[in-house]
Amino acid sequence: MAESLIREKHGNLPMGIIRPAIGKERLLRISDTFAREPTTFYKSATLCRVSTFCFSSFKRIISTAYEPIKGWLDNVYGPNGIAAAVSSGILRVMQCDPNSIADIIPVDITVNALIASAWDIYTQTNRKGNDMLIYNVVASVDAPLTWLDYNKMTYPHVANYPPSSILWYPTLTITKYKPLYKFLSVFLHLIPAILVDTALICIGQKPRMRKIIGKIINFCDIIAFFSIRNWIFANHNVQDMWQRLNSKDQELFRFCMANFDWKMYLQDYVKGIRLYIFKDELDNLESSKLKWKRLYWMHQVLKMFIFVGSTWTIWKIFDKIFS
Repeated sequence: MAESLIREKHGNLPMGIIRPAIGKERLLRISDTFAREPTTFYKSATLCRVSTFCFSSFKRIISTAYEPIKGWLDNVYGPNGIAAAVSSGILRVMQCDPNSIADIIPVDITVNALIASAWDIYTQTNRKGNDMLIYNVVASVDAPLTWLDYNKMTYPHVANYPPSSILWYPTLTITKYKPLYKFLSVFLHLIPAILVDTALICIGQKPRMRKIIGKIINFCDIIAFFSIRNWIFANHNVQDMWQRLNSKDQELFRFCMANFDWKMYLQDYVKGIRLYIFKDELDNLESSKLKWKRLYWMHQVLKMFIFVGSTWTIWKIFDKIFS
């Protein structure tokens, strides 16, 4: 509906649509918003002669890849919040299909494509109405990355750049099965939160962990709709736009995801989370690593006690049944 409104009302203005990775349900919700508030479109159209109407989904846009500095980010939406929660040891299980594509995109890639699209639209003024240009700024076509690969590539860097406020040794279990996710969430989220809040009450502090965990679980439930499904996007217009740029403009406005180095990027990404989300400078990195090592051994000891305790309990149950 929103796109139909744009086609109907844009008049002689060159107009296109920029779409970062966005799901159908989210697109319909945004369309309803613009159907109720069409003045938003008119305001954007009167600001400049060449207008780009942008559907943006912050759930998939993450830190910078190149500029202004590598790894910069300023929000905890989507994968940013997940990575921050995992790094601090709070988030330990997530409902997600490991083999589905994590169609995440660096913010500077999106902005560069947005700027370049204004030029591309202006130079193709004959394309109007039903032939309006739509740019899907996605990574799934040229540089696909599964959630499993995202987890594997990100996790080693968490050990290299742990936050100083880390609460427990970070691990993340991902499963696409909702019953298993709910079961594990009780033992890995709810019970630890209750124990921490009980300890806080005992030392005279206000309990807060259950509230934090509740927000994280609610957020994970929301994004599960996207993370357990594969979304298919075509980015022909983005690829064609890249080919129309000269070499100098390609260097200035880098938005081509072909041969993108996810491994190097995710290292800067985790480092950026420590610097810009947790506000930790690199000066105290060694002390954070030492804390991480202590929590690692505490985690191993706890797992050993749980294993021994579970084995002993099961043995006693079977011994009582068959004796």
